[in-house]
Amino acid sequence: MREEPSGQRFYSREGMWWSGRQIKWTHRDRCSGLKDADDRWLHEGDLVKDVKAPWWSRNQEWLILCDVENGWSLVRSGLGGQLLSKKESDVCEKLWRWSGFAWRPA
Repeated sequence: MREEPSGQRFYSREGMWWSGRQIKWTHRDRCSGLKDADDRWLHEGDLVKDVKAPWWSRNQEWLILCDVENGWSLVRSGLGGQLLSKKESDVCEKLWRWSGFAWRPA
């Protein structure tokens, strides 16, 4: 679903062909407010990669999560199983590319 400033809503299953015809869904993904390198909206539960990262870390996938207290962050498991995290301010500075879904919120 896309909502225009006028309040009019448009719907698309794949993000390309938009119409005013409503689509039935069981849940909606929370949008992070960020777009990826291909101009697509990023949502909670999406996996992303840093487009401009050094070659040795370019294929590392980060999971987008939202925490009520801390806002948006990206997390991934690092070497030895430790949890690595990027805060919202660090997330906004980088250029991301969507690479898949990790999970869908209930």
